[in-house]
Amino acid sequence: MYFAWTLQIPYIINGHLVQIREYFFDREVHNLEIFKKYKWCPNILDIQEKRIYIDLGARETLNQIVMDKTRDLNSECYDWKKQIRTILDDINNEDHFKVTLYPHCFVTAKGLIKTTDFYGCIASKDRIMPIELVSELIGSESVHRFTEATIDGKIDFKIFYDRLITHHLFNYWPELF
Repeated sequence: MYFAWTLQIPYIINGHLVQIREYFFDREVHNLEIFKKYKWCPNILDIQEKRIYIDLGARETLNQIVMDKTRDLNSECYDWKKQIRTILDDINNEDHFKVTLYPHCFVTAKGLIKTTDFYGCIASKDRIMPIELVSELIGSESVHRFTEATIDGKIDFKIFYDRLITHHLFNYWPELF
């Protein structure tokens, strides 16, 4: 499966959103470069004019398996827990943490899991961010999670990550966390 991450979106709320999208696009590229040495990182095929072309080597997201009551992730990918924990450990060992950890952020083909959404990888040194930078992108279901990690108008993504792991992901990954 090939995927093009692009800034060409069908709507623009205002100029600020474009600036936010460019920031996250640049972070996606930067993090793909950092993690490209790992087998769980998609292969970068090309980057041109604010588009990233990657080869995921996969056919479907883990979300498609997890949400399908007729399928079993343990049967289709027996070591999925180990692979996801390895991904998290590798990211943490690079002094980053990944806040995009939902089943739709992982793909699989032939038992190999790769992750996507590298804009959600945050370097420890960059963990504090003004809430207004991302406030327009926070969905109504996520407001409380961002509020939990916001101090004096700034999100501490280490707090966000820790809360994500200990309080929120069990809804999506009951067997993992």
